[in-house]
Amino acid sequence: MKVTVLLKEYDTLRQEIVGRISNRFGLVSFGSALVVFLVTQQPPRGRLVVVGLWVVFLLVLWWRAGVLIRRCSKRIAEIERKVNSLVGEDLLVWETRIGGRSWMRLYEHRQN
Repeated sequence: MKVTVLLKEYDTLRQEIVGRISNRFGLVSFGSALVVFLVTQQPPRGRLVVVGLWVVFLLVLWWRAGVLIRRCSKRIAEIERKVNSLVGEDLLVWETRIGGRSWMRLYEHRQN
């Protein structure tokens, strides 16, 4: 019963991560199209300001989504360890062994 509940949370968090990653790339696509549109509508002096503001806004949104993805990833790693201890085998290993090797997670580990 415990394993079933943990696996349901695991699935939900994985879906959340996939959704947030998709949203990040959708944001880049939309933002790029918006910048192109605005740049063609602005006088030459205003173009740099528009592009600069959009890039800052995009970076903030990208960073925030990354923070939320990392939080989900950490919880998934906890669930993996718990499920593995309950069943007595290493059945779930992605976040604890493979998925957590992004440059952001490596930076995080150095900080701790």
